[in-house]
Amino acid sequence: MPADMDPLDARYNVIQWVHRTEPDYSIGPSFVDPRSGEIIKAAVRMESHRSVTDNDIYAGAAPALGGEETGELDPWLVGLAADMTPESFAMARRRQHMAHEIGHTLGLAHNFITQAYGRGSVMDYPAPLIKLANGKLDLSDAYRNGPGAWDTLAIRWDYTEIAPADEARGLEAIAQEGIARGLKFITNPDEGSSNSYPEATTWVNGSDMTTELQRVMAVRRFLLDHFDERAIASGEPMALLNRRFATVYLHHRFTLGAAIKAVGGMEYRYAVRGDSGAPTHLIPPAAQRRALETVLDALSPRELAVPERVLRMLAPRPFGYQDDSRGFGSAAAPAFDQLGIARTLAANVVGGLLEPQRAARLVAFTDRDPREPSLTEVIGRIIDRTWGAPAPAEHAALQRVVQRVVVDELIELARSSAAPDVRGAAEWGLRRIGRQVAAPSRATGDVLAHRQLVSADIDRFLSRRDTPTKRPEPLTAPPGAPIGQEPPTDPPPS
Repeated sequence: MPADMDPLDARYNVIQWVHRTEPDYSIGPSFVDPRSGEIIKAAVRMESHRSVTDNDIYAGAAPALGGEETGELDPWLVGLAADMTPESFAMARRRQHMAHEIGHTLGLAHNFITQAYGRGSVMDYPAPLIKLANGKLDLSDAYRNGPGAWDTLAIRWDYTEIAPADEARGLEAIAQEGIARGLKFITNPDEGSSNSYPEATTWVNGSDMTTELQRVMAVRRFLLDHFDERAIASGEPMALLNRRFATVYLHHRFTLGAAIKAVGGMEYRYAVRGDSGAPTHLIPPAAQRRALETVLDALSPRELAVPERVLRMLAPRPFGYQDDSRGFGSAAAPAFDQLGIARTLAANVVGGLLEPQRAARLVAFTDRDPREPSLTEVIGRIIDRTWGAPAPAEHAALQRVVQRVVVDELIELARSSAAPDVRGAAEWGLRRIGRQVAAPSRATGDVLAHRQLVSADIDRFLSRRDTPTKRPEPLTAPPGAPIGQEPPTDPPPS
């Protein structure tokens, strides 16, 4: 920067690097001449902290990459390909991120569906593409290098010089080309967790979210099976493993959220009159049911369990260190609370499936087509796969954790929904569980206590809906998106 330059001067476009000690957001604003609409200055602000998150993701995967302890400062770098170090991993994301912010300055909005057609835009929020190849972890294609098909099309639309007499026809030709190539556009706030379009989700990859969830769960299992102290450097406190383990245990969190959207799912376009193709399309019933079963697979005790060898390594915070917001909290402190993190994950899954808008869509779509899965069918399958599952040989407490979450989320849905059919289905599910726990059994000890409390809480809610028993809240999940704090709405978060 020249010595006499002021970064606020409208004559200069600037990219400012901001060091932060906590997560925050980056932005790509531009300033427009109100007389003409011309963009006259860009002022990108790039925050530094999200590279720490990228490093945590890389470090959590490092043991599965095969690094060995050698006594060096960073032993978990050993054995990795020379072109895939923590720095190169973080910088691959930085390249994409920088292009994203510059895209905003050029007038481009977020596009949260482009991973469905080959990571087609830097304006998406990308998850690192971590793959299994020939029994090994592969990070070589973690982030796309360069812009995509949507970016090229959007820049042509915005900046191609067309004679005024031909402008309408020229722009229409570009738009029709995008439609013919299958280049879709979904932006804020339609990527939200309660939305209906599975592929319109941030921090995911793939064109079929159920298939992608199966793939991501296999990667997560590989990461869990290989996780050990190589996720930190020699001399670092073992407590740091907590934040690295969070990236592994919750490796599938965003893809789970995307697959959940297929249940009561509907794809759509920002259509205008005269468009070709249908503005909306209900996801086929078979695809919804396949997504539901795959999502429920993630609630099995095997998927929720933390290996004992890992639990032994997860040490308490040492003197001189603050609590780590990127690690898991613990109701069992100073011990690591493996049941607590399972409850957090289960609550996100079951709560997502029973989100009030999703429940209302299930009711509405079944009325339109009786082949669609009904809300009572979805609730019934949740109960079958949790309360109806046989007792596991190991980790029986994890099954109780999930069963309790199902009851809590059904109570919440019955309490919060304004739709009578939704409330009716939720109470139907509660009564079904109530009959099951009230039936004679040989349960003793923890299982009996669990069943009795569930029975009492269901009875209390159904008899005193206005003053139900206080809901037990799960631990808050560590933030997984490297975007940091809740961003402002203007300019758009980046």
